[in-house]
Amino acid sequence: MKNINIYLNFDGNLEDAFNFYREVFQGEYISLKKYMEMPHGDSLVPEDREKVMHAELKIGEGMALMGCDILKTWGQSITRGTNFYINITPDTEKEAHLIFNKLSAGGEVQMPLQRTFWGTIFGTVTDKFQTQWMINLTIEK
Repeated sequence: MKNINIYLNFDGNLEDAFNFYREVFQGEYISLKKYMEMPHGDSLVPEDREKVMHAELKIGEGMALMGCDILKTWGQSITRGTNFYINITPDTEKEAHLIFNKLSAGGEVQMPLQRTFWGTIFGTVTDKFQTQWMINLTIEK
């Protein structure tokens, strides 16, 4: 396994928060993608287009803080204390499926592990102990 990072969810203020964290930790952005950049992003309601779909901020050697803004128009909400995921970056697709399947046993899959338009194999699951996990493996397109 390459690493494990914390993934935070925000209610529309991710960019402000991450700019603050960038200053605190002297970090640098690896990625900052807005919802309008996704396929059909222009069909989103205007207030959602500028929200952050995914951000990754390098904050140390081999460490990153990750996050996104939730979209209320998609039925998403934040409950403080559960507004984070533990993000796992496996070494291989086989390892990604193995870990995802084990975490899913007795839990609830929010997004099945699958290839995405942004160039990853990605899925989310809440395990049987209510811990939220992301599996996130970058692949070549």
